[in-house]
Amino acid sequence: MKLLCLAACTLALACGKVATHPVVKLDFKSFTIATPLGWSEVDDAKYKGMAGPNGHVLLRDSNPGSYQANMVVQDLTDSPGAEQIQHATLESCKAIQVALAQQASAYSAGKAGTASFGAFTGCDIEIHSAVQSSRQVSLSNGRVLLSIVCNRDEAGDRDADAACESVARAITPQVTPS
Repeated sequence: MKLLCLAACTLALACGKVATHPVVKLDFKSFTIATPLGWSEVDDAKYKGMAGPNGHVLLRDSNPGSYQANMVVQDLTDSPGAEQIQHATLESCKAIQVALAQQASAYSAGKAGTASFGAFTGCDIEIHSAVQSSRQVSLSNGRVLLSIVCNRDEAGDRDADAACESVARAITPQVTPS
């Protein structure tokens, strides 16, 4: 099986105030996602650029610790691999995880598994550094392909994990007129 490796976007936002604005939902070319309560979209072009042309960056409005929890959601529908992610196995998810950890030299592999959120299936993997954990949920329904990268404190953050999962559950494919 040819592997689809999606780059984890890491944002170091612990220093200074980043401009954000509240949003109810994020609009993409092929889907929309309801924004979790307590999270806002980043306005700063420096950070928005890290998500690529088909992405959005969210920051949690308040953080219990020193690390600024953030989330990057990317529409990868125009990239190859939708069926590959949709039919991912534990082995293929672990292979993607190892490739991500190798790309980011200061990271090590964490948990890896398959994911299922409604009609969307794929991989749910973690990589860790000394200061943060990145959780990447790559999902597809066979047509839509997306990546949700949730960056949080290395010590763990149940609220950030819950927000990440709520975003995955809130994927609504765009209906195109026939």
